[in-house]
Amino acid sequence: MVERSAVEMVAYALEMDVRIVIPRSFELDHVEVAPKQPVTTTLARMVRELPVRSLEDRRTDERYQRLMEATRRAARSGYDAVSMRELAKETRMSMTTIYQYCSSKDHLIAEAHLEWMERFRAGLEAKPPRGRTARARVLAYVKEIVSAWEQQEVLIRTLQRAVYSMDPGVAEVRSSMGGTYSRIMELAIGDDSVSDPKEVAEIIGHVIDSVTFRWVSGTVGNDEGRKILERAVRTLLPAQPLHSRSATASRSPARTRRVGSGHDS
Repeated sequence: MVERSAVEMVAYALEMDVRIVIPRSFELDHVEVAPKQPVTTTLARMVRELPVRSLEDRRTDERYQRLMEATRRAARSGYDAVSMRELAKETRMSMTTIYQYCSSKDHLIAEAHLEWMERFRAGLEAKPPRGRTARARVLAYVKEIVSAWEQQEVLIRTLQRAVYSMDPGVAEVRSSMGGTYSRIMELAIGDDSVSDPKEVAEIIGHVIDSVTFRWVSGTVGNDEGRKILERAVRTLLPAQPLHSRSATASRSPARTRRVGSGHDS
């Protein structure tokens, strides 16, 4: 009970933008402040010592979903516009609660992006993409990526900047996102008899990841990035459709999501 009260005091002080004095022997979540350290401890560091709830657990919490939506809205105005303190006010949560969801600002933004990508993947699973060949379908997806760079540049740069952060809390998000990208590629490749489709999907996913990182860092522009991605897709996927790995007739047109025109560009 004493530790919990101390945590609440720290969170309140953080929101009030003040500092507090911590006794030299004070312990919080089994982390002791050593006697040689300054007795005035930064509040943000103390709050970040709080245990972060598991992703599966927090996704069942309505407050977490509210926080994700608020984060995506703020990200549309740029990275600096995402403020943990402002998000706490908007969602009517304490800083303690937010730090139990995500350990840092980058962790929060990256997780908001992951959730959006997973929704996109689920949509493709429900309504697989259309196109005459795997190449045409994947090229259509590449077109969507570059279109997002052009039309939502500030938002995409903000989200990706957080994803590529070295923050330890983002590592799990990057791993999950890699799997999501690979699954999207598998869905785009579809039933075409491509040699080692999972490996091809993984390689294309790595190329997309690399080019996106270069785009975020400013070393490639929209046009150059598009050309690199298209060249990779054309190198790895055949121009003409091969035999289907399953009956393509099983796809119901009414339940098919149209991604591209079905023609290579």
